[in-house]
Amino acid sequence: MIIKEAYNQAIKVLNLCKTSHGFYAAYPGYQGVWARDSMITSLGASLLNNQQFQNTFKQSIITLAKHQSKKGQIPNAVLFDKNPAQIDYKSIDSTLWFVIGHCIYKQRYKDYSLMKSQSANIQKALAWLSYQDLGEDGMLEQLPTTDWQDAFPHRYGHTINTQALYYKVLHLTNKKSEAEFLKEQVNNNKSDSLWENNFYLPWRWKNHDKYHEKGSWFDTLGNLLAIVFELAEKNRANKILHHIK
Repeated sequence: MIIKEAYNQAIKVLNLCKTSHGFYAAYPGYQGVWARDSMITSLGASLLNNQQFQNTFKQSIITLAKHQSKKGQIPNAVLFDKNPAQIDYKSIDSTLWFVIGHCIYKQRYKDYSLMKSQSANIQKALAWLSYQDLGEDGMLEQLPTTDWQDAFPHRYGHTINTQALYYKVLHLTNKKSEAEFLKEQVNNNKSDSLWENNFYLPWRWKNHDKYHEKGSWFDTLGNLLAIVFELAEKNRANKILHHIK
C-alpha cells in the first residue's frame, strides 16, 4: 500500500514538473531545466509502460542542447524565471548526464531520430569531457563545487561521482577500451585509486609524500552509482552495501 501510494505521488510530481521546456527541477520552486535533475527524472519516467513523458524527456534534451556552449559544455541549468532565459554553466556532471540521457532515451523509446539530429552536439560534449582529463590519466578532474555537491568547496580533483558517470558514458558510446582503463585507474592505480578499505573515497587529488589530498567521508550517491554502473566489481559492491547497512 505504501509503495503504491509513493508510486502515485511520484506520477503526480512528474506531471507538476512537466513543461514545454522539459522537466523543471521542482514544483513549486526552481523554474528551469537542470541537466542532472531533468535527466535523472527522465530516466525514471521512461520506465513507465506508456509514453506519457516521452516528449518531456525529449524536450529536456532539446533545451539543454540548444544552450550548449561553443566548446561543447552542456549547461548546468537553463532558467526560465527571467526573460530572456538565464544560462548557468560551471558544471562537469551536466554534460555527463546529457550524454547518458540521450542514450537511454534512444534505448527506452526506440527513437533514433533525436540522437541522429543531435549527433554533433553529442560529439562536442564528448570532446569537452575528454579535455577535462588534466592529468592525462584517463580520469576526469574537476574544480570545487562543479557538480551537484556545490556547497562542498573542499572537494576537487578525482571524484567517485564523476568517475562513475564517465564510466557509464564511455560504455554507452562504445568507448570500451577507455572505459576499462578508467575502471583500472579508479580501482587499482596506486597513486590515483579512489578505493580505500570498504568504499570509494568521495574525492582524491595529489599526493605529497605522506600527505594526501583526499576526503575520507562516505559519498552515498557516488558509491551507489559505481555499483549501478558496474564500475565496482561484485565483491566491492557487496562491501559498499555492507558499509551502508
